[in-house]
Amino acid sequence: MSKKFLTRLAAGGVALALATALGGCASGGDVAESPNASGECSGEPAAGVDYAKVEAIRAPYLATDKTLPVDQPLPERPAEGLRIAYLNLGSPVAGIFWDLLQPIAEKLGAKAENVQTGSDAQSINTALNSVVESKPDIVIALGVDPIFYIDQLDQMKAGGITFAASSIANSEDFGLGEVLAGKAASYESGRVLAASALALTCGQGTDFAFYSIPELGVSQTQAEAAQETMAELCPDCTLRVVDIPVATMSTSGTDTVLSDLQAHPDTDAFATFADELQVGLPDKLELAGLPPIPGVGQSSTPPNVQQIAEGRQAEGLAVDFNMLLWLAVDQALRLDAGVPVDNSAVDWSTFNASYSSFLTEENAGEYLNGYVAQPGFEDQFAKLWGID
Repeated sequence: MSKKFLTRLAAGGVALALATALGGCASGGDVAESPNASGECSGEPAAGVDYAKVEAIRAPYLATDKTLPVDQPLPERPAEGLRIAYLNLGSPVAGIFWDLLQPIAEKLGAKAENVQTGSDAQSINTALNSVVESKPDIVIALGVDPIFYIDQLDQMKAGGITFAASSIANSEDFGLGEVLAGKAASYESGRVLAASALALTCGQGTDFAFYSIPELGVSQTQAEAAQETMAELCPDCTLRVVDIPVATMSTSGTDTVLSDLQAHPDTDAFATFADELQVGLPDKLELAGLPPIPGVGQSSTPPNVQQIAEGRQAEGLAVDFNMLLWLAVDQALRLDAGVPVDNSAVDWSTFNASYSSFLTEENAGEYLNGYVAQPGFEDQFAKLWGID
């Protein structure tokens, strides 16, 4: 990954996008065991805990034999000069995806166009009006809620503009079907995070928390899945959902987590929608006189990876943003070529795990310069697209 990518990721966090623990224990009551650096537990899970299912849910993200989740070539090479408009919300992550899109477009012989949408309803609606007028071949929207441009969706369809969305939880409400990193994929992520929080206590803990970003539909879906999954895996466990506003996530989100853990000192482990909420948390916990409560979060940032490698953070669920974007472009190209894209029967466990893995103290040191799920995956896409 580029140095620019890593710098922006470290500084901005990963709220939009699309976690085996170290020592750490609950501070009250019976002390729950935590796995060693290799993810091994010496004790047995508590009675009633379906630990076999915990391990089954986590297994795909621990596997190293990953494969590309698409294998069918395009019917023909995409046309030279294809115009791809990218809807840029203006967030740090949206900027990262824009940086990653440009070399993909160059490889395709396409022209990438950066459409600054802003994040409020009016600015998004205005930006989409300009998109309709400019008539690009393809529009790619990652995390841009269609509720703000319903009319323009119809206009793009009528005008022959291919629209490809990802990272939204309400895509089916607008006739877009299930999308990448959408509701079904996010539900799977919530299951994985809940199972992982339980695994961080070797199946012995009972008190858990999930830190969610309520403004993001995909985060809400994860929180719901985490609660339902925890009840399924451990009927005697509780998992509270704590909302952290997106506006404060990158500034005071970690302090919100700290305050919640201070208010709930019996917490055995926690999970987060965005792993950046753990950046600096180990030091804050120590200063507050709390034990190193183990946590797992999705989309680990470089500072998270550093903490994990140093043994100061239990676990992270890393996401290869570059590969996720290539997958989004792949689906856009298929739609533009008239190839039906039906994600309704996708095994999201396998699909999500193709670009995501758990980072632990044992393996995090391999990814200090950026997480890459499948080295050389770009060449596989190039072959499928006929541009190798």
